[in-house]
Amino acid sequence: RILDKSFDYVDGKYGVHGGVGSPGAVEIIATAPTIASPKGTFDKLGKSFHIFQASPPGTASVVVTNWLMGLFEPDQHYSFMVNQKGRPIRHRGEEVPADTTIVTQTHYLDLMKIYKRFHNDFDEVFFVVSSRGDSEELRINPKLCEYNNVLCLEYEDLIYANRSQLETMVQKLTAIFQDRFGYFFGENSSLLGSESQMNAIQRLEEMDKAVASLSSQPASVIDKKFGVHGGHRSNSNLLEVKPLAANEGDPDFKHMAEDVKKSFHVFAATPPHTASTVLTNWIMGIFEPEEYYSFMVNTKGRPVLQNGVEIPISKTIVT
Repeated sequence: RILDKSFDYVDGKYGVHGGVGSPGAVEIIATAPTIASPKGTFDKLGKSFHIFQASPPGTASVVVTNWLMGLFEPDQHYSFMVNQKGRPIRHRGEEVPADTTIVTQTHYLDLMKIYKRFHNDFDEVFFVVSSRGDSEELRINPKLCEYNNVLCLEYEDLIYANRSQLETMVQKLTAIFQDRFGYFFGENSSLLGSESQMNAIQRLEEMDKAVASLSSQPASVIDKKFGVHGGHRSNSNLLEVKPLAANEGDPDFKHMAEDVKKSFHVFAATPPHTASTVLTNWIMGIFEPEEYYSFMVNTKGRPVLQNGVEIPISKTIVT
């Protein structure tokens, strides 16, 4: 069904790509996600900008991200800067340029390096950061909050348990955003008005529904619009929900077949054009028939990707 697709098209479940016309399966090979072409810049108020939502995991960063996206691009899928060498930005399973979206989420916290990398691409680069508690692992460097293009929020600012509290939270956060970045957007920007705030409220409500719908799914299943993943039970404020990121660990083999008492992993490691996808899908059919394939990319660090997101090796049984 994907023979008429371009070679860049990769089936996320089986690891086969488009454009292979051979009648035999032996010519079908697994490929890593490819680079997407630029999709244009964003020009608001006659000038361009980009917002990085940069926070430690576990600080309600997904709430901040979807609030911001609700204000500026309510129907867009989220982008995530992976915390690995090169800091690639991924969007809908592909590596993309920063201007593909207005908001990019990341757990990489060297804001100065991010700014130096992107400040020539936009008229302004903003950072919106969330921190939690007293642990250094859950907090941003407080000195970064002194910069005018950085807005620092606390975990307590992001709590809501019902529609009324959600509306109040969005209004409060947007007012803080307007006050902090008024030097760029102006004092009464239509981008931050009641219509934009309503879009943010609706997006966060849709995010809540996405979390609930994925609660019984494995963590490897990721909603590419909101950046939430399976395995979470629905909470009233969703503050513990966060994207599956490159530097996050999980309990070893927590989803292994129930009748296997020892943990194991199978690598289908073969040269291209040796029927490797047949081998991979046969093994996955035995141990994890509904799972999407994972692929170890032959680049420095050997990252393992699934559905375009870097994952721990324990997320699947077969790589």
